[in-house]
Amino acid sequence: MKNLIKCLLVLCVSVCLNACYSENVQTLYPQSSLANCDTVNVNYTTVIQPIFSRSCALSGCHTGYYAAGGLSFDSYQMSVAVVKNGRLIGSLKHEDGYRPMPLSNTVLSVCEIAKIQSWINAGMPL
Repeated sequence: MKNLIKCLLVLCVSVCLNACYSENVQTLYPQSSLANCDTVNVNYTTVIQPIFSRSCALSGCHTGYYAAGGLSFDSYQMSVAVVKNGRLIGSLKHEDGYRPMPLSNTVLSVCEIAKIQSWINAGMPL
Protein backbone atom coordinates (compact mmCIF):
# COMPACT_ATOMS: atom_id res chain seq x y z
CA MET A 1 0.00 0.00 0.00
CA LYS A 2 2.85 2.40 0.83
CA ASN A 3 4.45 1.72 -2.55
CA LEU A 4 1.18 2.51 -4.31
CA ILE A 5 0.89 5.83 -2.47
CA LYS A 6 4.51 6.69 -3.29
CA CYS A 7 3.94 5.86 -6.95
CA LEU A 8 0.79 8.01 -7.10
CA LEU A 9 2.59 10.89 -5.40
CA VAL A 10 5.50 10.68 -7.85
CA LEU A 11 3.07 10.48 -10.75
CA CYS A 12 1.12 13.55 -9.55
CA VAL A 13 4.29 15.59 -9.04
CA SER A 14 5.60 14.53 -12.43
CA VAL A 15 2.37 15.51 -14.19
CA CYS A 16 2.28 18.87 -12.43
CA LEU A 17 5.88 19.70 -13.33
CA ASN A 18 5.46 18.68 -16.94
CA ALA A 19 2.27 20.70 -17.28
CA CYS A 20 4.14 23.94 -16.59
CA TYR A 21 5.94 25.79 -19.33
CA SER A 22 7.43 29.22 -19.69
CA GLU A 23 5.83 30.89 -22.69
CA ASN A 24 5.28 34.60 -22.38
CA VAL A 25 2.44 36.73 -23.70
CA GLN A 26 4.58 38.10 -26.53
CA THR A 27 5.36 34.63 -27.80
CA LEU A 28 1.79 33.39 -27.54
CA TYR A 29 0.06 36.56 -28.79
CA PRO A 30 2.56 38.69 -30.75
CA GLN A 31 -0.04 41.07 -32.21
CA SER A 32 -1.43 41.94 -28.78
CA SER A 33 2.11 42.92 -27.76
CA LEU A 34 2.03 45.62 -30.44
CA ALA A 35 -1.29 47.07 -29.27
CA ASN A 36 0.43 49.38 -26.77
CA CYS A 37 3.66 49.76 -28.70
CA ASP A 38 4.39 53.33 -29.79
CA THR A 39 6.31 53.17 -33.07
CA VAL A 40 5.56 56.75 -34.11
CA ASN A 41 8.36 59.33 -34.09
CA VAL A 42 10.98 56.81 -32.97
CA ASN A 43 14.46 58.33 -32.82
CA TYR A 44 17.89 57.06 -31.89
CA THR A 45 18.56 59.23 -28.85
CA THR A 46 15.48 58.55 -26.75
CA VAL A 47 14.23 55.17 -28.00
CA ILE A 48 16.78 53.13 -29.97
CA GLN A 49 20.02 53.91 -28.11
CA PRO A 50 18.62 52.67 -24.77
CA ILE A 51 17.53 49.39 -26.42
CA PHE A 52 20.95 48.91 -28.00
CA SER A 53 22.76 49.83 -24.77
CA ARG A 54 20.69 47.39 -22.72
CA SER A 55 20.74 44.50 -25.20
CA CYS A 56 23.69 44.85 -27.61
CA ALA A 57 26.43 47.21 -26.40
CA LEU A 58 27.37 45.07 -23.42
CA SER A 59 30.85 44.13 -22.27
CA GLY A 60 32.09 41.31 -24.45
CA CYS A 61 29.45 41.89 -27.10
CA HIS A 62 29.02 44.77 -29.56
CA THR A 63 31.00 47.49 -27.81
CA GLY A 64 34.56 48.71 -27.57
CA TYR A 65 37.60 48.17 -29.74
CA TYR A 66 37.08 44.40 -29.98
CA ALA A 67 33.33 44.45 -30.67
CA ALA A 68 31.98 41.04 -31.66
CA GLY A 69 31.99 40.59 -35.41
CA GLY A 70 33.40 44.10 -35.76
CA LEU A 71 29.86 45.41 -35.18
CA SER A 72 29.59 48.09 -32.51
CA PHE A 73 26.60 49.94 -31.07
CA ASP A 74 28.74 52.49 -29.21
CA SER A 75 27.49 55.50 -31.15
CA TYR A 76 24.83 56.63 -33.60
CA GLN A 77 27.24 56.36 -36.54
CA MET A 78 28.31 52.85 -35.58
CA SER A 79 24.69 51.75 -35.07
CA VAL A 80 23.75 53.06 -38.50
CA ALA A 81 26.67 51.10 -39.98
CA VAL A 82 25.33 47.93 -38.35
CA VAL A 83 21.88 48.59 -39.82
CA LYS A 84 23.38 49.16 -43.27
CA ASN A 85 25.05 45.75 -42.92
CA GLY A 86 21.53 44.44 -43.63
CA ARG A 87 21.43 41.62 -41.10
CA LEU A 88 20.18 43.34 -37.94
CA ILE A 89 16.42 42.74 -38.13
CA GLY A 90 16.81 39.12 -39.26
CA SER A 91 19.14 38.47 -36.34
CA LEU A 92 16.84 40.19 -33.84
CA LYS A 93 13.84 38.20 -35.11
CA HIS A 94 15.86 34.96 -35.03
CA GLU A 95 15.02 34.25 -38.66
CA ASP A 96 16.50 31.32 -40.55
CA GLY A 97 19.88 32.13 -42.08
CA TYR A 98 20.71 34.79 -39.47
CA ARG A 99 22.70 34.50 -36.28
CA PRO A 100 20.15 34.99 -33.46
CA MET A 101 20.82 38.05 -31.34
CA PRO A 102 21.20 38.79 -28.55
CA LEU A 103 23.15 35.61 -27.85
CA SER A 104 21.87 35.37 -24.31
CA ASN A 105 18.49 33.71 -24.04
CA THR A 106 16.91 37.15 -23.71
CA VAL A 107 15.12 37.93 -26.96
CA LEU A 108 14.07 41.51 -27.66
CA SER A 109 10.36 42.07 -27.28
CA VAL A 110 8.11 42.27 -30.31
CA CYS A 111 7.60 45.95 -29.46
CA GLU A 112 11.35 46.68 -29.28
CA ILE A 113 11.90 45.02 -32.66
CA ALA A 114 8.96 46.99 -34.11
CA LYS A 115 10.50 50.23 -32.79
CA ILE A 116 13.85 49.40 -34.37
CA GLN A 117 12.14 48.54 -37.67
CA SER A 118 10.16 51.79 -37.52
CA TRP A 119 13.37 53.74 -36.87
CA ILE A 120 15.06 52.10 -39.86
CA ASN A 121 12.02 52.71 -42.10
CA ALA A 122 12.00 56.39 -41.06
CA GLY A 123 15.60 56.83 -42.22
CA MET A 124 17.26 56.32 -38.80
CA PRO A 125 16.62 59.77 -37.30
CA LEU A 126 18.98 60.91 -34.57
